[in-house]
Amino acid sequence: MKTPADDLAADFRPLVRWWWFEDAVPTAEVEEQLDWVAAMGFGGVEVAWLNRNTENHGEAPAFLTPAWAAMMAHAARAARARGLRMDFTFGSQWPFGGNFVTEEDSTQTWNGPSRYYLQFHWKMEPAGEPPRVLNHLDRGALHRYAATMASGLGPAIREAAAGATALFCDSWEVPTSPPMWSENFAVRFEKECGYDITHLMNYLEYHTHARYDYRKVLSKLVIEEFYRPFTAECHALGTLSRSQCHGAPCDIVAAYAATDIPETETILFDAHFTSFAASAGVLADRQIISAESFTALYGLGWQAAPGHAVEEAADVKLLADAMFAHGVNQIIWHGMPLGKNRFGATCHVAPDGALAPHLPELNRYLDGMSAALREGRPRTDVAVYLPLEDQWMRHLLPDEIMRPSAHYHWELQYVRFPEELRGFQPCWITGEFLPRCRVTDGRIIHDTASFEALWLDCEWLDLGSLRELIRLAEAGGRIMMRQSPQEPGYVRHEEFPTLMDRLETAARAGVGDLIPLVTGDDVPEFRCRIIGETSRLFFAHPATRQVTYPMRQGQAAAAGPTQRMIVLHVGGLAIPLTLDFGWNESLLVEIDGQGGISIQPCACGLPVPDDSAPFPRDHRYPGYVRPVHS
Repeated sequence: MKTPADDLAADFRPLVRWWWFEDAVPTAEVEEQLDWVAAMGFGGVEVAWLNRNTENHGEAPAFLTPAWAAMMAHAARAARARGLRMDFTFGSQWPFGGNFVTEEDSTQTWNGPSRYYLQFHWKMEPAGEPPRVLNHLDRGALHRYAATMASGLGPAIREAAAGATALFCDSWEVPTSPPMWSENFAVRFEKECGYDITHLMNYLEYHTHARYDYRKVLSKLVIEEFYRPFTAECHALGTLSRSQCHGAPCDIVAAYAATDIPETETILFDAHFTSFAASAGVLADRQIISAESFTALYGLGWQAAPGHAVEEAADVKLLADAMFAHGVNQIIWHGMPLGKNRFGATCHVAPDGALAPHLPELNRYLDGMSAALREGRPRTDVAVYLPLEDQWMRHLLPDEIMRPSAHYHWELQYVRFPEELRGFQPCWITGEFLPRCRVTDGRIIHDTASFEALWLDCEWLDLGSLRELIRLAEAGGRIMMRQSPQEPGYVRHEEFPTLMDRLETAARAGVGDLIPLVTGDDVPEFRCRIIGETSRLFFAHPATRQVTYPMRQGQAAAAGPTQRMIVLHVGGLAIPLTLDFGWNESLLVEIDGQGGISIQPCACGLPVPDDSAPFPRDHRYPGYVRPVHS
């Protein structure tokens, strides 16, 4: 039977976040703007509510009132009439919260209710209560929050769900200092860790192993009490869940796997960070991996980000290719203000922005690449054990590498796949997923994902994960162990050294030479999909390796014509191949079951610099791009 997930998966067009501001809502322009969205090649919008001026409410209806609900339902009908999808951020500002959240349902810290309040949010009537942040460690609080949101947003959700829609949870952004707490935390902690944490809570900064234990239990509560229940609440409302889990103090891969559509974010997060959401998609068999895209392209600033409204289309294309090479297959532009407003903290998508003349070409390209990278299934070669234990044992990042989106090691912004696996298609895996793994014909299997080996390289390893790794290794699974980790945590287990000896013995017996999918000097970033007997590889222009936050305005100009000599190892064949990249081009390479090869250059109609002539070609789109959407 066809499901909402099938409907969303069949449309590859990019969406755009649509910022509605409480202090200036030109409702008469809603349909006019939706016409423009459709004409520019977008597949829909995600409505988000923000009040830039807390003292001025303009003429906008109060949040979740009947007048507000009627306004949103009208917008949803208008979008559906134009063949556009409409998603909704499940709250105003970020994270979840508002002045309807009671103190009992608000974020709790070890020192009592959090003193952190939302700013720039739409308010309910009456507006006397402070805008508290929701308690993300209490599913009951989330349920009551969802009921209040649904009371106002319900009519719009029903209109949008007549097609297909998702409710969106933005990045975490809940303060974790003072330490988060919940009513049952102490009992849960003592059951799992074997001691009372309460006498150490004021000193976690100085007790590395106790801090590790705290973070391990906190991770489980975040997933069990927030991310999984959020998806359940979405399903109860007839929608899918779409969540950004980055910044959450938890096993980020397991959190992403708890949502219907895992969503990453660039470029506040470098493109390689996409690998966490993409890995969750592999392990949980999710078709769509979306990305909040082009966020603060040249740097972050609330009122006026550097380069705001003069973004260069070629830079957008280069960044998109970097995301595609790391697993994204759905672009969410960030963002577009309602009417003639500006949201200066991010990329400006509007008729008065520099990108406007290029949006149809860009969106057609993004549509085509998303289609190419959603067909079939992702290739998986090596599972890489994510060293969460190492990151939870550490604390603050050094000052010189802090950035607006990262302050702690556990936020994982500097964790990358091993360089030794460059030519493979690796996938992160964590202790959460190991119990579901089995070994068949020497391969490690997790549901629909299959791996030749599991790479283990960490300083610290949880006892539960160690036992599971021994089970897999002794069943014939290949564990590629690079060092002997120690046991983290305040309580030591006597059996840990003996178990580690068993793993080392089994791992040495299982290590063998693995053949990468791609070999060569300076292999470009790439993504591989398997469609029947065909392997489809997307190679990003080698210049994507230099893309980091913040991009340099005009950075794509340096993505000139270049060449790479590689060898593809497919189906027992070693196939030499020359990759000729034109200016800012990516390449789609397909190898069929008989070794037949096709190469498709992928550009998007942007003006080509005069000095980019070595590989001239017709700039065309892949044949499976649908030029018209019904």
